Amino acid sequence: MKFKPLLYFTITSLILAVLGTILQFFTNLTWGKFVLDYSMRMAEIGGILLIVVNGSLLFQTKKIATIGIAALLTTIGYLLTYLIFVIPILWIAFSLKIIGLATIIWIYTSWFKGKVQKQTLDYLKVLWVLSKIITSLLVVLAATAVAKFFSQVANVLFYTMLIYFIWLALHAKEAEEISLQGIPNEQN
Repeated sequence: MKFKPLLYFTITSLILAVLGTILQFFTNLTWGKFVLDYSMRMAEIGGILLIVVNGSLLFQTKKIATIGIAALLTTIGYLLTYLIFVIPILWIAFSLKIIGLATIIWIYTSWFKGKVQKQTLDYLKVLWVLSKIITSLLVVLAATAVAKFFSQVANVLFYTMLIYFIWLALHAKEAEEISLQGIPNEQN
């Protein structure tokens, strides 16, 4: 596990989110929503960083570069959509968004299919990435009601993946501590 302080930061953010939820629903304190919103954002940032830094895709530079270019194309498409309102430019922007998002789906699913040993966390990651990309595609295609549904599915998948990842990280830490004390663990 790399960046253990980031793990503890993410756990603290999730605990603060639960506290914010309790404050919001069971008291009349107005800052409960503030605590909930900002701690969830901090947990998302910390969680994404943890999963990316501890993942194997990070070390595959060609795929990362291709995903970066696809994300750049998508971003340029979104910027053109909001900055220039000329019909030919809007078609170019639409095409850039579709090409970028489809490329990300293709790269990530091909990486997933090529992985020899797939674990639960791998399935959660690919489902989360696909649901986020599908949400973005639906926004591009102006299907906002369906996009909102997929956005919520993506959020549920992300927090499920994050909590599972944290559980695995903490479980691995406990296994290390037990083996350091001279007590054999299940892995030995």
